[in-house]
Amino acid sequence: PDGNTTADKIIPSTNAGLHHARQAITTTISVSAAYSVFLKSAGYTTAVLVFNDSTNLNNRTQATFDLTTGVASSVSNNGTFTGAAASSVQLPNGWWRCTLLGIPALTTIQVRIYPNSSASFTGDGTSGVYAWGAQVEVGVSPSSYIPTAGSTVTRAVDNVTATSLSPWFNATEGPMYVDF
Repeated sequence: PDGNTTADKIIPSTNAGLHHARQAITTTISVSAAYSVFLKSAGYTTAVLVFNDSTNLNNRTQATFDLTTGVASSVSNNGTFTGAAASSVQLPNGWWRCTLLGIPALTTIQVRIYPNSSASFTGDGTSGVYAWGAQVEVGVSPSSYIPTAGSTVTRAVDNVTATSLSPWFNATEGPMYVDF
């Protein structure tokens, strides 16, 4: 999150049924895709991320995220999807960047956020989950957040430049190794 009040709050209604936010997207068949979104509890402490085939919800990859501990559980493939994996990174102020990996079998899929560990339930009309910065990209891990304003964008390459590393690094004393 960028510090502005631009997150969306997904609030299940008081009706019994499915409660979620979803978006249809086009992707590449049989290529690993990373679906990431920044999530924060707004009353509900779990959320489920799902990649699914746009014509058959039984073809999907999904994971449940605990928005208190960050633990990803119930990571699974169903039907024609493969490659399920999930992770989260803790951020300040109760935010988590949650990531779901999967390999879709079709080019038109949906990404979904369920604001509870159960897809079908009766909400209270006020509790929910905050969501911000959802993105899907080809690869086995998410890159840095890419602002898109609703259209496809190609991200610039990340370049690191250091003009001075002194006083803690002296090039005449040996090499520096960075692993990340």
